[in-house]
Amino acid sequence: MSASQAVFAADCSAPTRTLAGGSNQPITVAAGERLLLTGGTFTGGVDSFPEGSFLCVAGSASLAPAYLNNAAGTLDIAPGGTASFPSISVATGFLLDNQGSATFAGLNVNGAADIRNLPGGTMRVSSQFSPSAGGIVNNGSFTTIRNQMIQGFNNGGLSGISSSTDGSQILALPAKQVLPFVALGGAIGLVLGGSQALSRSLFSQLIPHGKEAEYFGLYEISDKGTSWLGPLLFGLAYDITRSYRVAIVSLLVFFVVGMALLLAVPMRRAIAAAGNVPPHKL
Repeated sequence: MSASQAVFAADCSAPTRTLAGGSNQPITVAAGERLLLTGGTFTGGVDSFPEGSFLCVAGSASLAPAYLNNAAGTLDIAPGGTASFPSISVATGFLLDNQGSATFAGLNVNGAADIRNLPGGTMRVSSQFSPSAGGIVNNGSFTTIRNQMIQGFNNGGLSGISSSTDGSQILALPAKQVLPFVALGGAIGLVLGGSQALSRSLFSQLIPHGKEAEYFGLYEISDKGTSWLGPLLFGLAYDITRSYRVAIVSLLVFFVVGMALLLAVPMRRAIAAAGNVPPHKL
């Protein structure tokens, strides 16, 4: 028996009550009770789920409540079991041990609650995810819609960010892998760092002799005077899409437009017209 299976067995092997066959009637779990859903689909709401109670979803069962009230108990989802929730808020005492599949339209953690996605578990939050308190441990596959700041997130599995409600996933990276981030930072530094010096060097080739102060004054005005355009576009993109990824990608507009304008300049002829000698390679 694996460690994750042992968690379900410890919580749910001796239920005080079982339900089978599925139902659309509301479920009430009393404090100290261990309720096991052995099979079928349960679509009724959960009226009561207080601290100290256990709700167990077996491998052949599916829990899809219309609502979940007083969510402060322990929810165990076995391998093969599924749970699909509307947008819910959980409070102090709530514990989710997921080894199957758990989907939330939205998840707000308002107290000292714990969300544990165990090995083999798949978890997806398709809208607002606000883990303002408690702890989140991921050792399976965890996906959220759009990029959201997750504090107290202990990620030992795969985490993903999706850009739209169809679940199209943009990013899935193994946790605690330093090399990809260092490589990306190095690549960005090589490109953006050198571009600052190269832009001034190229611009200096276009300046007639004795006009250096005048031309570089214009250069600095155009540089600093348009520095607000990037933050403006970033802010607008995020405000419209609520996605930091879309906001970052939107900045590519400046690179594309800048490259198009630069390619339109007859550089060798412009350098010669300024009275300078064009370099051998441009």
